[in-house]
Amino acid sequence: MAYILGPETVTYRIERLRRHDVSYNPPPGRPHRVFEQSSDGFLVTGYQDGSDWLVSPLGRQTYGGVIGERPDCGWAIARDRRDYHRMHLYILDFPSKSSREVTALRLTRDFRILDYDAKHLVILAAPADEPESTARELVVVDIAAANIADRFVLPGLSHFFFDPVGRTPQGWIVINASRIGENNEPLYIHGIARIQPLTRETAFEIFSREKTTLPRISPSGQYVVRASTSVLPVAPRASHLHEATVTGAGAGLYERSIEIWAGNPLSLIRTLPLEWANTGQAWELPLPASVRLVWQPDEAAFWWVEGRRAICVGMDGTTSPPICFDNRFYPFTALPGRAAEALCERETNFEMIRLDGSPSDDLSPVEAPAPTVLVPSAADVKRQKTAQAALKKLVSEKSDLRFTAKTTDAQGVIAVIDAITAALDKGLAWFSDDEGKIKVAVKIDGAKYDEERFFAHVETLGIEAVPALTRLLTKCRTDRDFSASWSGDLEDARQAFGTAAKALAGIDPAAWLELAAYEMCIDDDHECYFRDEVVPYFLKTHRWREESFAFALADIVQVRNNMGDDFTYAWRRSGLAAAAEAAYSPASFAALMLLIRNRMLSAAAGTFATYAASVAKAPLPIHGWINYDRLFDQIKSSMTPWESLVFQELKQPRP
Repeated sequence: MAYILGPETVTYRIERLRRHDVSYNPPPGRPHRVFEQSSDGFLVTGYQDGSDWLVSPLGRQTYGGVIGERPDCGWAIARDRRDYHRMHLYILDFPSKSSREVTALRLTRDFRILDYDAKHLVILAAPADEPESTARELVVVDIAAANIADRFVLPGLSHFFFDPVGRTPQGWIVINASRIGENNEPLYIHGIARIQPLTRETAFEIFSREKTTLPRISPSGQYVVRASTSVLPVAPRASHLHEATVTGAGAGLYERSIEIWAGNPLSLIRTLPLEWANTGQAWELPLPASVRLVWQPDEAAFWWVEGRRAICVGMDGTTSPPICFDNRFYPFTALPGRAAEALCERETNFEMIRLDGSPSDDLSPVEAPAPTVLVPSAADVKRQKTAQAALKKLVSEKSDLRFTAKTTDAQGVIAVIDAITAALDKGLAWFSDDEGKIKVAVKIDGAKYDEERFFAHVETLGIEAVPALTRLLTKCRTDRDFSASWSGDLEDARQAFGTAAKALAGIDPAAWLELAAYEMCIDDDHECYFRDEVVPYFLKTHRWREESFAFALADIVQVRNNMGDDFTYAWRRSGLAAAAEAAYSPASFAALMLLIRNRMLSAAAGTFATYAASVAKAPLPIHGWINYDRLFDQIKSSMTPWESLVFQELKQPRP
């Protein structure tokens, strides 16, 4: 189960999840356990003894599910902390509360895991050794052994459209796909692929009608649903909804309809009008992304769920009145007898409700049966509180970096810096909340220090603190999540441990290389602290010396967005141009500008690497670096004679 909630903090998101998941008792015949996940990890609830299994993150953004035909087992996917594109797969043993990784499996983000049967999981993904290939590979995982049982590239098929996938009683997987043409070029002829994972058999069939819509497949692969643009004459019905949704050239014409196809072989069964889904806007194909089709267990009907409303559609063409709510649905489960259970958001909590989808001749929403609110038992409420306490503890441990030193002397304070650096081995994402903010709290001799106050004190230690600060900043800038991690609120635009960078800038002028490398990895669309605080502080503290000129030029080279490409700020208002004119000849300063440019290019890393690569593809700039060209354009109307000579030197051909 996947839940998409709003932009609340991590703690609040988990509280909202707990309110409904622990209190929800599935109907007889369905697994009692609930598998729940967020960026913090996953929680398995519903053991017979009333306990829960709270599992810390195996990686970043962990999620998974219970294996339907083997309810004592589950699977989990965790993103690698050091490689954003790599995913790890784990098999979970619920009774023993243990997990095992499926080794020798390298997954990128383009994959789909299918709960195949009690013995196997099936994975559809790009080939492991060709992640950019249009072809697709099928991997069979042995659940008991937690290893790969078989893998093979699917011949002639490409571009799977994963949502949804059907599985026939005979074990065939039914999925949307397209063909590969000559020279492995995709033809973009979409059809239905049938794959037998355990025998490697495959089949492909296209629709008899030329359409570009992507179909929705029933869980068993028995039916395929597609949107249609056909204009259908329909006998008028006396209902307010009907009258409000008539479109087309005349009364009784509906431009929205869906086609019901048999899945094997593909054959059109009937076309159903969608007068109940018509909002007066143009019908876009395929089905709107906001629409979910939730099938009844016997597939005799499905629920059309869109935003704040739902309607039950029978394969025989009958429908229920549309059920409308003032808030969106979240998890939505179809039950036998054209019923369903859904989660509806209220002001302070969620309500689990049961819906009646019985057929009706009147499509007015006012005729829809009122839902039944399901009330959790006292035992479920008690378990909910216990699980909530455990989750709050996990969030607290995850979100805060808390350290203590006995005294304010150098030895104790430097030990705290090294402890922070060591903690970051888990990755910056581990300590970030949903907005990317990292909280740091240090207590020294009983006094509380936030991050800014702590590193201001570190600066007073002088050169002795430089190695520890350098280790911390190196750990930050080499973390893949650095550009999305912040020391303060996003409005402050201060990247993770920006105050440590300022402390280092105030201590050691030779640290300009580490500071420049740090700046190359920041989120340049948002981070303003480095240029507004760190660079000016460096220049104010050390005045104009060789390192100051190098650092100021490195800042110009790396300027991309945040200052509105106002290079005159760094060139003139900082005093760089005036100081350079007093200290350098035009030829020597032009040579220094090119030296710094080449240093930055040879050490391209982080977000700067992407920018440098994009510049390299563009036509060569006049002066050899696009930002020097922009600087020239901004000052050329008011250049001093010295500046004119500098840019004449830059225009000279270079070996």
